[in-house]
Amino acid sequence: MKSWLEISCDPIINTRQKKEGFWARITSQYNNKRGSFHERSFRSLQSRWETIKAETNNLSGMSDADKTSLALANFADIEEYPFIYMHCWDLLKDEPKWMELNIRGAQPGDDDAIADHIPTVDCDLETPSSQYSGSKRPIGRDAAKRQAKKSASSSSSDSSQYVSKLQDLSIQKISIWQEENTKKGSRYEKMAAIESQRYDEVRQHNQHMAAIEEEKLRIMHTKADILQTHEEERILGIDLDKCAPRLRMYYEKKQQEILKNIGADGDDSVDP
Repeated sequence: MKSWLEISCDPIINTRQKKEGFWARITSQYNNKRGSFHERSFRSLQSRWETIKAETNNLSGMSDADKTSLALANFADIEEYPFIYMHCWDLLKDEPKWMELNIRGAQPGDDDAIADHIPTVDCDLETPSSQYSGSKRPIGRDAAKRQAKKSASSSSSDSSQYVSKLQDLSIQKISIWQEENTKKGSRYEKMAAIESQRYDEVRQHNQHMAAIEEEKLRIMHTKADILQTHEEERILGIDLDKCAPRLRMYYEKKQQEILKNIGADGDDSVDP
């Protein structure tokens, strides 16, 4: 039902729809949107539509909400079975195409006429028949084409604006990136200067500590030399005649070693 309405009310193709093409489009659209329903053929849809059209037409003229129940009761009384196409009636009752069929009296095969000649409806004009008052009329072919062109133009304009904004964003990102790189370079230079200063300070500190250690060693050696000199002087000043035999032998040997070292030192200090 929805496929029949959409295809028959197509404002762009309009009168160019022939019977075969008309029903071929309905069949294609139905099968594409059928969901869980069974797939139907060209003939099956035509037959189904004839049934829906005939029974729904019997309910036409009673579309007011307060007359729906009465219309359903009248239908059941006349046809001797309940009306089962209420969902179709809800779709068709306010459609100008259906009203047109209803006004002139629907006959089997009317779809050929609909397919061969679908009148153009201009939404800017009032519908001449009072039967159409209050219903939403389909957009006309020319209006539909103008709307499509306007939409395409608007889309192109939006696309150009989008590209322009993208370019602006790209330029802005590049500028920010360059600025960040400049800041990073400046930070790296400052960090390098700080590290260099720290290295110099550490090097100077290490040199100072090394000088202190060298001075300590020099003082220690000097003290050791002084102590050794005092000890040698003490040993040389001992009176061996007053020493016990064992001590005499020890100090005598020590005195000889000291005198030997002094003699060696004296020889080293004399020019050849």
